Amino acid sequence: MSDRSFVSSDRYAARNGKFVSLAGPHNGLGARSAPKRHCGNQSGALLGNQGQSPWLVALMIAIALVIGAPVSAAGQHPTWTAPRTPYGHPDLQGVWLNNSATPFERPKALEGRQFLTDEEVAELKRRADRLFKDGNADLPVGDNLFLAALNNVEQFRNPNGANRSSAYMIEREFDNRTSLIVDPPDGRIPALTAEAQRRRAATAARERALAGPEDFNNNTRCITPGMPRIGAGAAGDPQ
Repeated sequence: MSDRSFVSSDRYAARNGKFVSLAGPHNGLGARSAPKRHCGNQSGALLGNQGQSPWLVALMIAIALVIGAPVSAAGQHPTWTAPRTPYGHPDLQGVWLNNSATPFERPKALEGRQFLTDEEVAELKRRADRLFKDGNADLPVGDNLFLAALNNVEQFRNPNGANRSSAYMIEREFDNRTSLIVDPPDGRIPALTAEAQRRRAATAARERALAGPEDFNNNTRCITPGMPRIGAGAAGDPQ
């Protein structure tokens, strides 16, 4: 190849062993200044010596282009797929903390609001600390913690009675959500269908006519209230 060999990229070219910027330096504001030639020992020269071989310059530019080239689709990580059980169901095995203070249903006082502001969340935390930190309140299971803080009650007493104080309460986490339900958008449980009402009544009637202790359900036996478990209890950490 003659000493007039020319190798170019989007921004750089080498002529006669000298490095030339085709686009010019960037001024940081989206515009480029006029192209300048950098050669010899001047600042910005690629190699620093005018007598350097154009083949070496061309090789340096080729390497830079390969390194800076975007990764092909074949080299990218595949899209993540949720694990499945042998039966094809989503695999949800693991330890799941159940310590969210977010209520299951959106309270009427927050109707139409999907999120709280950071300032409102901070205020709810302060109220909850005042009510429950000293252990002189009833244990607020389920949505009771959020509702007591939202209503800013003077002291929390469970209307259904309680066999534990708030001293047994796990650390609960407040966030900006106003309900765990996201669909329907109003954050409320839809009304039961006629079939659902029939099944619920049949279950209640069956549990009132127990033939023996073996007929008690798992909730009565303190095994599990069922899954998914909605609302934190005393422990808040189903596994």
